[in-house]
Amino acid sequence: MWLQVSFLFYEHYKGYISIRSLFMFQEFLIAIKHFGILQLAIATTALVLVFFIVRKLSQPLHFKFSPIATSAIVAINLTLTTYTISIFSDKERISDPLNINQFQHYKFEDENPIMYLARSALFKNEHDISAEDTLLANSILQNPATRLPDKYNYSNFTELIAAYPNHVSVPVEGDPFKVVPVEARETENKLNVILIIAESLRAFEVGQNQRKQSFTPNFNRIVKESASFTNAYSTSLYTIKSEQSILCSNLDLNMEVPYSVRYGAFNGDCLPNVLTRQGYKTKFFHGNEIEFYNRGVFHPSLGFQELIDLNAMLATSPELNDEMIGWGISDKAVFRYALAELENEPEPFFAQILTVTNHKPFNWDYQDESINSLHIDNENPEYNDYVKGVTYFDLALGEFWEEFERSPLYQNTLIVITGDHGVPVYPNHLVDEIEQQDALFQTPLLFWHYGINPNRSQILTSHLDIMPTILSMLGYNKSMSVIGRPLLGEYATNVDRIVFNLGFNDYALKYGDSSCFNSPSYCDNFSGECYADERFLCRLADPEDVSKIEQSKHLMNFMKLQKFIGYPNSNLDSLTH
Repeated sequence: MWLQVSFLFYEHYKGYISIRSLFMFQEFLIAIKHFGILQLAIATTALVLVFFIVRKLSQPLHFKFSPIATSAIVAINLTLTTYTISIFSDKERISDPLNINQFQHYKFEDENPIMYLARSALFKNEHDISAEDTLLANSILQNPATRLPDKYNYSNFTELIAAYPNHVSVPVEGDPFKVVPVEARETENKLNVILIIAESLRAFEVGQNQRKQSFTPNFNRIVKESASFTNAYSTSLYTIKSEQSILCSNLDLNMEVPYSVRYGAFNGDCLPNVLTRQGYKTKFFHGNEIEFYNRGVFHPSLGFQELIDLNAMLATSPELNDEMIGWGISDKAVFRYALAELENEPEPFFAQILTVTNHKPFNWDYQDESINSLHIDNENPEYNDYVKGVTYFDLALGEFWEEFERSPLYQNTLIVITGDHGVPVYPNHLVDEIEQQDALFQTPLLFWHYGINPNRSQILTSHLDIMPTILSMLGYNKSMSVIGRPLLGEYATNVDRIVFNLGFNDYALKYGDSSCFNSPSYCDNFSGECYADERFLCRLADPEDVSKIEQSKHLMNFMKLQKFIGYPNSNLDSLTH
């Protein structure tokens, strides 16, 4: 009944208020708890001070404020003052889960109510969703046989569903990315897998993109022994969103607040889930707390059986309190702890190590004078601090690698290393907006195992290809639903891939040698053909790429719908049109 009432309201008023207003009201009540006495005292003092100053200045001019003008001054001042003093710097940390519903949503806003209302009014955020998408999502959850409108049909983006070697694409409306092997069999190569996701590591500083200057000699040494990719890109500027792309070959389209925070559990098939079914033990290591980004809920839904965070490590090794840097336990200590744990783990296992030391603002005491005193000539201080963080990660990686080479795991483990995302901090000479965009998203990517044939590839790839590549290298040969395609292993393919770089309110796109970016100057000084739509400008290497670019809009429509439903392939599989 409520669904029908909401739909009638939308049809009449061309707006969608029922669920949105209820959700905002719930958040508003929660936010009131964060409006502390100190904030109130500062805001009131500032308000009174400004009011008397304005009154005093107006007296020589014999100007009198009307009640309406006075009220406006009071309201504006209160809002701006409160907004300024109340930014909650640790906004993604969830400490008081409330309102668990069928999605396992966690509905919070860790900020005071004035700030919340200001943000809601001034900025486009995750609540600005269309009535059609929300109504359809709720309908699908209640009845999986709901008909999908044409705008979501996979026939609108079939050119973007690349061929998967020795597999047959069997798209259905609810799961257009499903592929089935020609001949299913059990996984043959049960290597251990260690996935290292390096905080804020860009290809620009690594030198993997053929730059002369590099700050990562240890990483570069490993590259020479690995299969590496110099044209790899992250899909997001959020760590947790990049993890979804890496582990699930899927996109988090929630603008601003990540899916893990807004919704909680992920219901699709991800790498830890797949490997668990193959007999793997799955573990997650991180120097921060699992409450950050709601990983305590999100990561078990991906298939991790054990989460080892800051608190878990300190419980067993309290001496690590002496090795805290910045946001948590130092990378050196986490690498050391993880390797010791994994050496005692029954094989096979899958482990993710997410580093944390190289995190903004980067101006930490790195407990190493050679790093603390590091100075890059002709660079700005913020970038100089960032290079210190990169240098520290590389030293930590080097120590880990030396221990790993002596470990019994050395000959039976696949190592994958990539960055989670870049940061908008650049050397002084990098001023071009387009070059900055590329540096922001381009990330290192390598795969290593004992006896691998070292190779450096320039194929365009992204985080979406990591899950299928790992499974291909392990010989996994069962049905799956992934956007990416394998780069290595039995099912490796050089097929053109679509690469999304998701920003906060927009996105850039690459396909083959064509690229699109939301900048009015993107086609300036470009001698080739340019294409434009309402999203961005595109530099075309091939005019036929226009159809793929247009289809990307329809792919995004479908992904947006999947987001509202929680990415549940099981709920969508039975949809028919």
